[in-house]
Amino acid sequence: MSDFIVPVRYQEQGIRTGLAVQNADEKTVLVELTLLDAQGEELLGQSPVTIEIPARGHMARFVDELFSIPASPLFVGTLTAVVQSGAVAAIALEQGPEPGEFTTLPVAPLR
Repeated sequence: MSDFIVPVRYQEQGIRTGLAVQNADEKTVLVELTLLDAQGEELLGQSPVTIEIPARGHMARFVDELFSIPASPLFVGTLTAVVQSGAVAAIALEQGPEPGEFTTLPVAPLR
């Protein structure tokens, strides 16, 4: 997969979206992540985050570890990923407020 988009939800009291990206290529891949709010706007003061994934490597993080998400009752938005010079596999998960509560989320091609 090249460029993709995933839904994001965040609440300080326990809802968090996580993303795992795997590089199956033999060379390093750069992935530029941009967090958008529910209206499709970049968050003020937030720059896109570029992650470097080494050959055959991976990255797994919660979105709030990559971006400063507003401390509102519930943040809803999307995370877009632009893959530079390669392709990756990705999965998104949402951690719920109860211990052990996880849900898989769709990872859709960005067009």
